[in-house]
Amino acid sequence: MPLMIVPNSLRAKFANAGNAIELCDEDGTVLGVFTPNTDKKKYSLDREISYEEAMRRVAESDGKGRSLADILRDMEARR
Repeated sequence: MPLMIVPNSLRAKFANAGNAIELCDEDGTVLGVFTPNTDKKKYSLDREISYEEAMRRVAESDGKGRSLADILRDMEARR
């Protein structure tokens, strides 16, 4: 899911939303729905591994990786 950074001035308005709210443009056209985050751990941006650890793993790899076809095949097999 794409990430949109909200300015702090707007963040305060969202923080007071107890339930889902519709977001509209100035003409009243509904753009979408904002649902407040009630599970801070589920939607946390905390990384599972550090940047340094990721770079160490890249350095240790053979540099070739896997083809997209292999990755897609593995994903289909897990369904």
